[in-house]
Amino acid sequence: MQKQKNEEMRPRTIGFGAAFSYLLLGMLGVVLAGPADAVSPGWSWQNPLPQGNNLASVHFVTASLGWAVGDVGTILRTTDGGQTWVAQDSKILDDLTDVHFVDSSIGFVCGKTGKVLKTTNAGVTWADSSPGISCTLRSIHFVTADTGWAVGSVVLKTTNGGRTWTQQTTGTTSQLNGVFFVNSQCGWVVGGIDSSTGQATILATTNGGQSWVKQNSGVTSELVSVYFANTSRGWAVGTNGKILVTSNGGNTWQQQTSGTSAKLNCVQFSGTSVGYVVGQGGEILYTSDGGSVWTPRGAPGVTSMLNAVSLAGPATAWAVGAGGKILFTNDSGLNWALQSGGITGNLNSVWFVDSDCGWAVGDMGAVLATRDGGEHWIPQESGTSQNLFGVCAWDRTRCWAVGAGGTILASSDGGSHWQSQTSGVTETLRSVHFINESKGFAVGQGGIILRTLDGGTTWQRRTSPVVYSLYAVRFTTPDCGWIVGASGTVLKTTDGGETWTKCNSGESYDLMSVDGWASTHAWVAGDIFDSNLITQILMTTNGGESWQYKNSGAGEWSLYAVDFVDSTNGWAVGDGGRIVGTVSTGDWASLPSPTANSLSSVFFVDPNVGWAVGSLGTILKTVTGGRPFNEIGTIQEAFSRDDNSWVMISGKVVSARFGTYFYMQEPDRSAGIRVDWSKPITEGEIVAVTGCVSTLGAERIIKASRVIGSGNPGDPPKPLGMSTQALGGVSPTAKIPSVSNAKGLYNVGLLVQIWGNVTAIDPGGQFFYVDDGSMVADTFGNIGVRVLAPAPSGVNVGDFVSVTGVSGVQYLGSEVVRVLRVPPGAQVRSF
Repeated sequence: MQKQKNEEMRPRTIGFGAAFSYLLLGMLGVVLAGPADAVSPGWSWQNPLPQGNNLASVHFVTASLGWAVGDVGTILRTTDGGQTWVAQDSKILDDLTDVHFVDSSIGFVCGKTGKVLKTTNAGVTWADSSPGISCTLRSIHFVTADTGWAVGSVVLKTTNGGRTWTQQTTGTTSQLNGVFFVNSQCGWVVGGIDSSTGQATILATTNGGQSWVKQNSGVTSELVSVYFANTSRGWAVGTNGKILVTSNGGNTWQQQTSGTSAKLNCVQFSGTSVGYVVGQGGEILYTSDGGSVWTPRGAPGVTSMLNAVSLAGPATAWAVGAGGKILFTNDSGLNWALQSGGITGNLNSVWFVDSDCGWAVGDMGAVLATRDGGEHWIPQESGTSQNLFGVCAWDRTRCWAVGAGGTILASSDGGSHWQSQTSGVTETLRSVHFINESKGFAVGQGGIILRTLDGGTTWQRRTSPVVYSLYAVRFTTPDCGWIVGASGTVLKTTDGGETWTKCNSGESYDLMSVDGWASTHAWVAGDIFDSNLITQILMTTNGGESWQYKNSGAGEWSLYAVDFVDSTNGWAVGDGGRIVGTVSTGDWASLPSPTANSLSSVFFVDPNVGWAVGSLGTILKTVTGGRPFNEIGTIQEAFSRDDNSWVMISGKVVSARFGTYFYMQEPDRSAGIRVDWSKPITEGEIVAVTGCVSTLGAERIIKASRVIGSGNPGDPPKPLGMSTQALGGVSPTAKIPSVSNAKGLYNVGLLVQIWGNVTAIDPGGQFFYVDDGSMVADTFGNIGVRVLAPAPSGVNVGDFVSVTGVSGVQYLGSEVVRVLRVPPGAQVRSF
C-alpha cells in the first residue's frame, strides 16, 4: 500500500530485509572483508555489483591475484581472476587514484589529499603511509618493497617502504599524472603542459630521481600515463588520442596513430610488442607490433570512461572505469566479459511497499523490481524509452510510474506488465503519489497537477496556482497533501486535492522533495542554502503557517530527496552521494556514504531499513538506519558494547527458537546471546546477524534488523550438561548485572541441560524450581533455577527431573535471579 504517514491510512506490517552484503552480491560472489571490529558504513551496494564507484586503477600480480581502487576509499581484491571481488577496508573516504603491488603481499595505494596507504598482508589491513602533503597524488610505482615514487603536483620518493618520503626537484610546476620505473635508477614521469616549453611534460631520471631531465614530447596535449618495457622502449598516452613511443629512453619521442581523438588514460604492455590502451567513451586499443598499428577492440555496449588496464600476459587483461565497470579478456581483447553487473543508467526514484517488495525507475524507461529486499533487482519491460522520474505503489500488485513526455505507466500485476495511461499532457511529469488504490496525483513541468479517481484509467488536470515546474507530491493524510517545485514553490491541500493553496516558504530556489507527518509536520529538501552556502532543510510543525531552517549536515551539497517514517526519523540524500539523517534532538547530521554518485531518491520502510538510488545505476541499502556498524568476531564482544551500538556478527549457530526471538551461540559453546527476530529461522542454522545491542531486563540482547541463515541447518547443538554447576555465573563485564550469589563461569544464553529435584511449583502453573546442585537460593528462599515452563502433569515437589533450555537471568524485584527458558516443544523428563 502507498506510503502514508498516518497509521489510520496505512497499517505498517513491515518485516526486515534479509540480505547481507556478501549475499546481496549474488552470483558475483562479492564480500566485504576486514579485520574483526572494523567499522563498516551503514549502507551496502545492491547495484551495480560489486560496487558502483568510479574505479581509477587496477593492478594484477598474477592471472588470479589483483586489486582495483577508486572513489570514496574503494579497494577491491580478487584471488580468482575477477570472478569474485572482495571489498577491503581502507578506513578512509578519500578518492583513491592508483594502486601498485610489488608482490602478492606488499602493495601501495595513493589518492587525493596526499593519501598513501600500505599493506603487507595482501590488503587484509591497510595502514597510513602518507607523506604529509595535501595535494592529490595521481600515480604510484615501486620497484622493491622499500623503494618507490608517488607523483601529483610534486614527485615524492621513499626508500624505506613509505615510512618517510622525500620531495624531489623536478624543474616543472605542471601537474604530474603518471610515473614508471624499470629499476631503482631509471624512470619517467608524464603530465600536463609545461609553462616553459608549451609542451606536454615528460621527465626522465637515470639516478633514482636525484635529478630529473625534461624530454621533448613534441605535443601540446596533456599526457596521462607512461609505461616502459625496458630502459629504451616506452610509450606515453594522453588527451586528444595521443600515443607517443620512444626507442631510446625518451631522448626522442614519436607519435603513433591511434585512430581516435578520445582522451587516453592508461597504457600497458606485455613485452615490447603487445599493448593495450584504454580511455574515454569505452575506448580500448590493442597492438601486437609495438604500436605500429593500433586496433580498436572495445567491448560492445561499453561507452563509459575506462581509466586503467592491467595485464597478466599478452592475452589476458582487465580494464576498469566509471560506475565500477570491470572488463576482462583472455583472448587479446577480441572479446570482453563484464566482471561487474547491473544496470548503469541513472535511477531517479524508488518505492517500497514492505521490506521485500519495491521498484526503482530511471532513464530510458528503466524499471527494476525486487521481491527480496533488493537481494535481486529484476529489470521489467516498461514499454517506453522516455526517462522515468517518479514511481509509487499501493500494494504488491498496483504501481505507477511517470516521466518525460507526459508519460504515465501503470501495472496491476507488480510490474510484470506495464500499460501506458493517457495523461492528456506532453510536459514532463516528475512525481506521482496515490492516496488509495484509486485516487492519485501526478505533478510536473509548467505547474501541472493531474488527478485520477479510477486508478489512472482517466486523468484530469487540476487548477494550479503556479506555472513553475513541480517536482514532488506527497500526501500525509487522505486530506492533507504537499507539492513542492521551482522558485521556492510550496503548495498544500487540506481537502484531498480538490484545491491547492500556495504557502510562503520564504525560498526562491528550487525545492525538489517533500515529506510529512500527519497534517502538521513537513520537511522540504532542495537547493536551500543559508548565507554561508550551507545546505538547509525546511521544516514546518504548524501545517505550513511558518517554516524554519535546519542545518542539513550536507555541507554545500544540494539535497534531492527527503523521507520520513514517523515524526522524528527522517533521511535526505543528494549530490556527491550525500546522506543525512535526523538525530534525537530533531536536528540533522551527516551519515557515512559509500559513494560519491549523486543520489536522487530515498525510501525507508521503518527506522532501520531503507534504500537510496541515483546516478550510474546506484542502489544502496541500509538495515541500520544508515548508521555505521562494527564488525565483531565473538558474542563476548557484544556483551561489552554500549546500548544502541550497531554490530554485525557472523558464523554463530542457532540453539533455540522462541517465537519472536532466538538464541545463538558460539560453535564451541563458549557464549550465547538472545537475538530479537520474528522471521523464520531454524535451530542448527549458521547465521549472520546485523543489529543493535541492547539490554532487556538483566540480559544483553541484539535487536536484529537483518539475519541471514545458512538455509541448510545441521543438527541442533547439543546442550551443555550443568550438573552441580550454577547457571548464570559471574558476569564477565560491568554492562551485565551479576546474578545474586553468582558462582562459576558466565553461561547466560547457552543451551544447557540441568538435573535436580523440584523445590517449588508456581500455583499458577507458569514456572517451577529445580535444585541444580549449586545450592543458590533467591530472595524468597526458593532454591535452584526458576524454569520458565509449566511443571509437567504429575510432577511434584521433591521429584527428580531433567530439563533442557537456555540459561538466562531476569529481575525478581531488584534481585537478579537465574532462569531456564524452555523452547517450545522441549520436554521435561521426570525420573
